[in-house]
Amino acid sequence: LVLQPLNIPLLRGFGEDWKRRAPFRLVHFTGEAPTAERSGLVALTSVLPDPYVIGYQDARFLIIDTVNGQKISRVGDVVEALQKPQNGFHTIEFLRGDNLRRIVLDADQMEAATRRILERYRIPAANHLEPKP
Repeated sequence: LVLQPLNIPLLRGFGEDWKRRAPFRLVHFTGEAPTAERSGLVALTSVLPDPYVIGYQDARFLIIDTVNGQKISRVGDVVEALQKPQNGFHTIEFLRGDNLRRIVLDADQMEAATRRILERYRIPAANHLEPKP
């Protein structure tokens, strides 16, 4: 799963005319003011193909609401929430209105799948996190 903070630099990846070219929901949510409950948003931008995520490979540009029941405001929140599987599974829920409501993954297989994906796609690390503000 490729997760990124939902921010203007992400949207600029769609080109100079990003306000028209980027997915509408992403553009819409960048205009939302932070709240006490949620200081930012995190988007699932793509899913790298692997047997572990079969069936979810077409998911992209979805805004994460919770992971394992924990509200998500930054990518670091996802990393923390993945340390606490529920009943052997990781559940990633998206904000209402997205075409996919949730992804459910076997927690016991995540570490092996992560290693396999990093090797297959020559990714140097499982995550790159900015320091907490």
